[in-house]
Amino acid sequence: MRSGASRISVLARVLIVVLTCVLVTVPARASVQDVIQDYDANNTVISRCHDLEDYIIAKRVAPGQGYGDALGAIDDALAQPSLVGTPEHPCPATAVPEGSDGGGWGGRSLVVVIVLQVLILGVVLWIVRDGVRRGLARLRRAAGTVPPRVAVPVVTVVAIGAVVLTVLGLRGPPPPTAEALDMAVHAPVAALQDDRLVSESPRSSAFIRTRMTTMRALGARAIRVDLRWDLVARSRPAMPTDPGDPAYDWTTYDRIVAEAARAGLKVSFTVWGTPDWAADPGVAAVPSDPAWGNRRPADAAWFGEFAQAVVSRYAPRGVTDWEVWNEPNIDMFLRPQYERQGTEWVAVGPRTYAALLSAFTRGARAAAPDVRIVSGGVAPVGDSCDIRCSTADVGESPHRLGPAQFLRALAALPEAADVEVVAAHPYPSGPPPAAGAPRRTRRIDMDNLADLVTTLEATTFRDRPIWLTEYGWQTTRSQALRYTVTPDEQAARVSQTFGLLTGFPTIRRATYYLLQDNGAFNSGLYSAAADDALSAPKPAADAFALPLARIADGPDGRARLVGQVRPSRGATTAVLERRTGDGWATLSSFRTRADGTFAVAVDTHGARATLRVRWDDGSGSERAGVPLSVS
Repeated sequence: MRSGASRISVLARVLIVVLTCVLVTVPARASVQDVIQDYDANNTVISRCHDLEDYIIAKRVAPGQGYGDALGAIDDALAQPSLVGTPEHPCPATAVPEGSDGGGWGGRSLVVVIVLQVLILGVVLWIVRDGVRRGLARLRRAAGTVPPRVAVPVVTVVAIGAVVLTVLGLRGPPPPTAEALDMAVHAPVAALQDDRLVSESPRSSAFIRTRMTTMRALGARAIRVDLRWDLVARSRPAMPTDPGDPAYDWTTYDRIVAEAARAGLKVSFTVWGTPDWAADPGVAAVPSDPAWGNRRPADAAWFGEFAQAVVSRYAPRGVTDWEVWNEPNIDMFLRPQYERQGTEWVAVGPRTYAALLSAFTRGARAAAPDVRIVSGGVAPVGDSCDIRCSTADVGESPHRLGPAQFLRALAALPEAADVEVVAAHPYPSGPPPAAGAPRRTRRIDMDNLADLVTTLEATTFRDRPIWLTEYGWQTTRSQALRYTVTPDEQAARVSQTFGLLTGFPTIRRATYYLLQDNGAFNSGLYSAAADDALSAPKPAADAFALPLARIADGPDGRARLVGQVRPSRGATTAVLERRTGDGWATLSSFRTRADGTFAVAVDTHGARATLRVRWDDGSGSERAGVPLSVS
């Protein structure tokens, strides 16, 4: 049997090893685990620059500061294109200086790090082994004077405490917490557009019903439909104000209105497209003209007569919202936009459109006085020419008037009084501008949406609500829209846009364009498929149904998140989940408001968390939104 002194000697050695592990491992947790957690949660954003992670962290940590203290280092780095690449700002080719070791542990496994540290400790102890032996000898002599009945319990308690501290050190920060906020969230009416409803005429009621059911399940409250004058009236009617004239073919639109009512969706018609028989003969047809009629009518009154016929047919069936023409500021839909007058190009598009707007309003209100008139949604980008420019500066005729310039010109005309809602199409034409970039004066998209609001506030449109009657992000490049994003980036932008629009109370409706890719436009929530089947949803479909976005944080430092359960009709229960390894765990559940909106405050305790919204529709079917990374 060993003596008490011998037992104490063994326990003393164990205690030294355990305490050393505590001193080594706790800093390891701070220096490695937080960094690994941050990058694991954020790898979809920085994957294009993942090999730079060591350098990013090293550059953001002050001398003498532990890596684990670098909370927010990744967020800071992501804002600096010189340190890290993003989808909009790819990695610089020489971001890491030659010969740089990067610093830190580079996100290596925590187990590997601990093994390395123990090996290093062993080498150090071997180097100073003589001093260690003398120290242990002194410790044995000192311990020999302590009775075993005292020494053994004390050493045992200390050893257990050291183990507990080690476990706590490796455990990491506590899980995030969430609290529902009693806060109203402004949410524009969510709408969708599906061009396949009218791309082949006539569509069957069964086909239209399937599409309507899908849009309703995604959470749309309204649908926008292009009602083409050139398709309904291929020949000139004898009685143009009478919807029963045999020249008119309403088959497709009758079915659309009926099936929308069945699905509980409100229809908004956008009326445009000049029939060949109505086109101004003074505007010659050219090979670049699209299949639809884009030449201005010879007489705006003919458009007013058609307005009376179409509103007479559909206002009694519940259609109250009428958007007059589509993108009237560009040649693609209304030509010409400019005419040459001497040595200048002068914009004539606003006056041409004002005449169409006035004629349509008179005809529509003759049929139904309470209809709502929406101005044609302006395209997002204009040419370099303003209302007028020198032919010496612009050699050929400009084709597009900037959206702000068009709206200011229209607002100055007396016909602007007919407009009850102003519409715009803030498509992105390129990546978000870099910090400090010059202000864009001929482009309005989601990245400078405030410019649309300030433009209108300085005109007679200042008191009009705004509708975004088209917006979206392409995932495949096309001739119509060159700028593209990945499907995951598309989903992120859809969710972010919800958060953005909560800050614009004058924006009352937002129509996502479109339900399904069609080749010309590939911003769909579904990819194109054979027979138009809705069989391949993109991540953006979930983002549209259950958007979740971060807005400005509160004074308590907690992240403020806003979202909406769009498929719900009335208040419902939503679940906020956090990612745990390969799965998801419930963080909080809460009741939404009647429109499905909610706001929550999330405390991540200095770490990074990946969150999403999950919703059960009550019939056993669940839907989950796209992940949102929060720190």
